[in-house]
Amino acid sequence: MPLPLKSIEWPPAELAAILDNLATYDAWVTGDTNSLTRVYGGTLKRTGGVIGAVNRFFWGRLEENETSTKLHAPLAADICRVNADLLFADPVVAAVAPDTEGAEPDPKTEERLDLITESLHQVNVSAAEMSSAFGGTYLRATWDETASEAPFVTKVDADMAWPTFRWGRLQSVVFWKRLASVNGTVWRHLECHEEDKGVGVIRHGLYQGTDTHLGTPVPFEDRPETAWLAEQELIDENTISTQTPGLDVEYVRNLEQSKLWRKHPIGANLGGSDLEGLLGDLDAYDRAYTSLMQDLEDGKSRLIVSESALQSNGPGKGVSFDEKQRIFTGLHMPPSAATDQKMPIEQVQFKIRVDEHLRIMDDLMHRIIRSAGYSPRSFGIYTEGDKTATEIVSEDELSTRTRKRKIRAFEPALERILAKCLAIDSVVLKGGGKPDARVSVQFAEANKETPLALSQLALNLRNARAASTQTVVALQHPDWGQDEIDAEVARIMEEDGLPPLADPDDRPPSADLTED
Repeated sequence: MPLPLKSIEWPPAELAAILDNLATYDAWVTGDTNSLTRVYGGTLKRTGGVIGAVNRFFWGRLEENETSTKLHAPLAADICRVNADLLFADPVVAAVAPDTEGAEPDPKTEERLDLITESLHQVNVSAAEMSSAFGGTYLRATWDETASEAPFVTKVDADMAWPTFRWGRLQSVVFWKRLASVNGTVWRHLECHEEDKGVGVIRHGLYQGTDTHLGTPVPFEDRPETAWLAEQELIDENTISTQTPGLDVEYVRNLEQSKLWRKHPIGANLGGSDLEGLLGDLDAYDRAYTSLMQDLEDGKSRLIVSESALQSNGPGKGVSFDEKQRIFTGLHMPPSAATDQKMPIEQVQFKIRVDEHLRIMDDLMHRIIRSAGYSPRSFGIYTEGDKTATEIVSEDELSTRTRKRKIRAFEPALERILAKCLAIDSVVLKGGGKPDARVSVQFAEANKETPLALSQLALNLRNARAASTQTVVALQHPDWGQDEIDAEVARIMEEDGLPPLADPDDRPPSADLTED
C-alpha cells in the first residue's frame, strides 16, 4: 500500500462506516457527554442511513422544553478497564526460547530482551483497554536511540489505521496522526508499514490538507513533529528499512470477528468490540441513571407560600419570601373567612423512587456485563443470595473463558513483535543479541488466591478434618519445597506438644501384611 501521491478524501471512504462506529464506541468509553450528544444528535457524519435509529436513543433525543441535564454512567469504560485488568493485572513474562536444537538461550540476547520489555507492561494495559472498545489493537516495533538504547513496543489504536489484509492476515497498514490545524489547514503525518522484497519498511509522509481531504505531500521540515525524519538515513526519500525480514506491526483482535462488520471487506478482519450489541442497553442505563438523579432533584422540599406571607421588594421589583423569618403577622379577617382559610405556608415534597430505579439499573448492569463476556464478580459485584457454590463458580468461569480467548490472540502477537524487536536490535542497533532468536511469552495465572482466602480454606479443611497438617501447610505456602514444608510441620507438632511424625521408611510392616 504506497502512500498517496495526491489529495484524496480523508479519512478514506472505504473506512467511513468503520470509523463512524469506532467514534461511537469512543464516545461511550471516554464518557464525554458532549461527544455522546454529538454522535447521537446527528452532527457526526454517518453512513448507512442510521440517523433515524440513533435519534431513538436517549442520547439522540432532543426533547422540547427539556430542562434536565443528561448524565452518563461510566459502565462502558469499566468494561474496558476490567478487560485490561484480567489480561495484564500482572506483567507477562517474556523469555528467549531455546533454539530448535535445545541449546540454552544466549545471555546477551536475554539481556537485550530485558531492555526491550522494560515498558511493555504499560503498553499492554493501554492496548488491551482500547482493544476492548475498538475490537483490536496494533503493536508496533519502534526504535529511537535518543529515547532508548533498545527497541520498544508501542501501540496504535484501531481508529487511526488503514489496514490491508490477505486471508485474514495483516499485509500492510497506514497509521496517521493529525499534527495541527490552523485556519482550516490541517497537517497529517502518515506512516505506511509494509514489506519490500520480504524486508519490513516504513514509508513516511507529511501532508498539508483540510478537514476532509488529505492534501499534498510537503517536506518533513515543515512541521517540528516530523523534522527528525529529515536527519534519518532514508531510502527512496521517505523510507526507513528495518533491515530484517517481516512486517514490524502485529494486529491483535479483541474478539475473533465482529458480527457487525462480517460482510465488510476490511471490517471482517478487524475483530469485535466488547460493546458490540450493547449500546441500546448502555443508553437505557444512562436513561435510568439520569431519571434517578432527576427524582433526587424533584424530591427537594418545596414551600407553597400564601401571598399574604410574601414581602414586597418595592415598586416593579416583585415579591419574595424570607425563609429565615420566624414570626408572621396574622391577618385581620372576618371569622367566616378565617374558618376555611389554609395556613399561609405548606410543604410539598415528592417521593424519590430510589428502589425502583436501582432495580432497573441493577438488571441492566448485570445484562450488559454478562453479554460482554464477564462475570459481575469481576466488577466487584457480589450477589450470591440463594445461589449454590456450583452456580457461583460457573458465573466466575465466564470471565475466565473470556480471558483465555483473548490470551490466545495476544500471546502469539506479543511473541512475534518481541522477536522482531530483537532482530532490529541486533541488525540496526548492533545490540549484540541473536537476530533470529525466538521469544516465548507467559501470562500470569488468573484468580490467584489471597493469603486471607487461603487461610480461610485451610481453617475449613482442618475443622472438617479433611486435610492433614502437611497438606494444609503446603496449601498455605505453594511456593515452598518439601523440606521447608516438613520443617514447618515439625514446628507445629512441637508447639502442639505432639510427637514428631515417623519416617514412613522406618515404620514396621503392618500386622495384616506379614506372612504367616
